[in-house]
Amino acid sequence: MSLLNNKPNEEDHIDRISDLPSNVIDGILQNLDIRDQVRTCILSTKWRYMWTYVPQLVFPASFFESYEHLDDSSPIVSEIITDVLMRHNGPIYKFFLLIVPDFNFKITVEHLDMWVPLLSRRGIKHLELVGYETGALESLISGCPLLEKISIEDCNGFEYFDFSAPSLKVLLLYFDEDVKSICLKKANNLIDLRLIAMDCWVSGLIKSLPKNMQRFSIGSYVLTNKIPYADIIPLTLVKSSFNSIKYLELGAVKLNERKEILYIVNVLKSAPRLVELVVESNGHVDITQASDRSVELECSSCCLNQLKTVNINIRATSHQHAMSLIQFILANSTSLKTLTFNVRLESRELDASMLLSISQDLLLMKRASQSAQTSPSVGPFREVRMQ
Repeated sequence: MSLLNNKPNEEDHIDRISDLPSNVIDGILQNLDIRDQVRTCILSTKWRYMWTYVPQLVFPASFFESYEHLDDSSPIVSEIITDVLMRHNGPIYKFFLLIVPDFNFKITVEHLDMWVPLLSRRGIKHLELVGYETGALESLISGCPLLEKISIEDCNGFEYFDFSAPSLKVLLLYFDEDVKSICLKKANNLIDLRLIAMDCWVSGLIKSLPKNMQRFSIGSYVLTNKIPYADIIPLTLVKSSFNSIKYLELGAVKLNERKEILYIVNVLKSAPRLVELVVESNGHVDITQASDRSVELECSSCCLNQLKTVNINIRATSHQHAMSLIQFILANSTSLKTLTFNVRLESRELDASMLLSISQDLLLMKRASQSAQTSPSVGPFREVRMQ
């Protein structure tokens, strides 16, 4: 008797892949790269158009490897991406396109003129492009009037940002010293702005700000900046734009300079609705090189009625000027709950004595809020990253 049964088994003809639950099929497709997604159309009649309903289209760096041998890959790459977008039948919530730096293809205004309308009609929610020309960015933003959040990183070669985005609510901009001007006059609904300089700031950087911002963060990965805050964001601009600010984060502040502290005080006076304040000073604050006496700061009335949380971090061998700012905050914040003051040193030798000195000074300071708690700490320096 033969152990082999040559009679066809009905189970051999069952299409088990096509009989999988739809959520399992969706999961399979979303974990494939764009090439393999499209290739599933040959599996069966049922699979022919399934890839056209995947809600995210991802073109990773590996997508371009097949075209590296071409002298000019732009026409064929552009044609493939456009063809995929035109054949897609369902919503596209995420579109990701990563172009490696050494690949001879850049996203241009012409490409965006083709792709953005197609994506807009598909309900795009998350758009991520890596490797584009300067003019393409403005075309992209203006072509997406419903865009609510933008994150721009490593924008080398950009000098001017002039956003026309009526629905934009959140903007994260990581920029280098090439950026000379940021104008947000046409982003009237912006409520959350975060500006992080990868290099030093330039004077006159911010030209305009929306008037209804609720969160504002600005900082630098460079430990010492030569440009004072007053030259980056003029007080006239602060007074007209900070009335609704609830969260404020200022990084790379030079707390050893009297003008810088006075500037911060004026900023606080211009933010009556401020609830949370973060001040970072990553550079060395050496008071022995400046005035021996602290800065006298005054306010005609308790101007920080809604401020509840303060976090001040400095890298210092002395702390008198920072203490002047803290004294001002404690004396003018009627609703303050917590003030944290972190002093970071290069050495741990002075930790105990400095912490005792800070604690004693804080206890003697007048407080507008009887429930305000101060929490000082002294320890080794560690770099603080902006939120």
